Amino acid sequence: MDSKKEKYKALVEDVANCTSCDKLYAYCKNYQYLEYKTTNLNHHKERTEINLWTYLGRSLNADILILGQDFGALPEEKELKDFTFNAKYPTFLKVVEKQNKTDRSLKYLLLSAFDIDISQKERTERIFFTNSILCYRSGPSSGGNYEGWYVNCNKSYISRLIEIIRPKIIITLGELALFGLGSCGTFSYENGEETLKLFKDRVRYEEPIKFKLEDSDCIVDVFPVYHCGYFAGINKRDQIEDWKKIRKYYDKQLDKSNSNKKA
Repeated sequence: MDSKKEKYKALVEDVANCTSCDKLYAYCKNYQYLEYKTTNLNHHKERTEINLWTYLGRSLNADILILGQDFGALPEEKELKDFTFNAKYPTFLKVVEKQNKTDRSLKYLLLSAFDIDISQKERTERIFFTNSILCYRSGPSSGGNYEGWYVNCNKSYISRLIEIIRPKIIITLGELALFGLGSCGTFSYENGEETLKLFKDRVRYEEPIKFKLEDSDCIVDVFPVYHCGYFAGINKRDQIEDWKKIRKYYDKQLDKSNSNKKA
């Protein structure tokens, strides 16, 4: 049986060579569904990770998978002379800390709620980062995504990543990340989905949402949170409380697992 590393390497190669969303985009433009959109996708076949965001944390044995929406546009060479797509971790970290509001906010939330400092590589061994859309923008840095891109990437690639890692928890950043994840599996709610029709209700739901991966026995606890680029129109305290709720649940599960091992 292939090792996790071998399966992951094959997954990255498939992502690098994928053009499915190009065809989707062309089809939709023909029917004017995307008439108002200006975003095209860059593929970057030389990638060595599934997504550039993965350099923040890339353990294939991670307990926590953080699933964002999309990476945005790649930094321009004129702004970052030492930046290359396959940047080493320290170089990439300097990029995101200096330029990206989402990553600065995420660093703040992880440190406040989980005591994880993503500027210290050894502290990220329990986390894997990726976005739902695995290619990059050539247009604006936000907005203009097509829902079909989320469906394509999740059904074809995020599902395989989850099967490889089998995390204990998936944290989805924003409503579209949760929507994309639903493309490759089913959600179940302890109190019934009809009581959680609004995204804000799903964020404030005290228990995790159970997610079963399609055509697999893999079941993962999912916690949706607001996208943290601009704290989604709510204050930092509210965001931190949402993340601390996840930490509390994570610690409880960890204690339970340790007790079972001792027994």
